[in-house]
Amino acid sequence: MTKLWGGRFAGGQDPVFESFHRSLAFDRRLVDEDLRGSAAWANALADAGVLSSAEAKKIVAALAKVAKDDASLLASPAEDVHSYVEARLVELVGDLAKKLHTGRSRNDQVATDLRLWAKNAAQSLDAALHDLASALADLAERHADLALPGYTHLQRGMPRRSAAARSPAPRIRSTAPGSPRHSASAKPRATASTPSPTAISRPRSPSPAR
Repeated sequence: MTKLWGGRFAGGQDPVFESFHRSLAFDRRLVDEDLRGSAAWANALADAGVLSSAEAKKIVAALAKVAKDDASLLASPAEDVHSYVEARLVELVGDLAKKLHTGRSRNDQVATDLRLWAKNAAQSLDAALHDLASALADLAERHADLALPGYTHLQRGMPRRSAAARSPAPRIRSTAPGSPRHSASAKPRATASTPSPTAISRPRSPSPAR
């Protein structure tokens, strides 16, 4: 496999340097997002007239094959997941795969992959947090009279019943793109100990004597 930055080098890279900058071991988790983004871009190029309809369909079909080939991903000598997808696509459709770079830089590809991955990860984390809050609420209800040590400023405080610490799961709101944001009721409200700024009146300075 041709190295991404090795086009002008006569010899191979030093093994230490290659292991230092090779990222496939951890960025391979972006493979699904990279394939989705590449399929969408192939269709966009077809809409723009850069690819024919047949070429776009051929690329999308090849990307679907790559998605099912986990063994190839794990054994690949590619530097990163983007190089892996490109190399596999060249194996399946030849030089047609290189047209997929039209109008799309590698930075565009990386940014798109990370944004898609982060969106999915946030949604998964939100669901996990909701399940955790529900489990804790159920536990508190089953042991409502259990005394637990209270904490204040990381120090032990007055004991309290476990039911008093129960936080209902519906309060959790996801901030992932496309999901509901925090409601207005989640904003801090003024209390007796934290008065509203509008409720604070400053003493007026005495008027200068005339």
